Amino acid sequence: MSHHLLFLKQFFRNPKEIGSFIPASKHLVEEIIKNINFRRAKTIIEIGMGTGAITKEIIRNCEIDAQIIGIEKNKQMFDYVNKYFQSNINPIFINDDVVNLNKYFVAEADYIISSLPFRNFSIRKQAKIMNIIKSNLKENGKLILYQYTNHLDRLLKSYFKSVKKSVVLRNMPVAIVYVCGDVL
Repeated sequence: MSHHLLFLKQFFRNPKEIGSFIPASKHLVEEIIKNINFRRAKTIIEIGMGTGAITKEIIRNCEIDAQIIGIEKNKQMFDYVNKYFQSNINPIFINDDVVNLNKYFVAEADYIISSLPFRNFSIRKQAKIMNIIKSNLKENGKLILYQYTNHLDRLLKSYFKSVKKSVVLRNMPVAIVYVCGDVL
């Protein structure tokens, strides 16, 4: 099954957890990837891998000694990524909810990339996810996430001193990319 069809099928099964009916476009992926210094990145965590549009580029661009960790709750999407995106850097893929990430380990990530649809989560779950992110991000690390609505400013500014955003028009739906640094 193609990754587009898999994505669409999983969206219709659970739209609140998937968040979109198609994977991130190459333009959205480029906007995210350009904010990562791959030469210096030793640990990158991706939460909400979907069918691997961003995962593929992280693996393709990272240094051979980088640690790549991906977490995906949806079993079918996890199986797809686990099958098609193994490489010589041996990424670690976890099939679980991000709220359980610390059950596996606490990383010191240079970057955390999120594709999670925060708007669909309760305030309590949003806070829980942000605390997981904070506990796994280096002091000078960055959170890079995208959303399809412009509602995360207050939440992100309560965790990060620096919150920058850009709009990616060449994505369906139009996406907002947030780059957050300087953890509070």
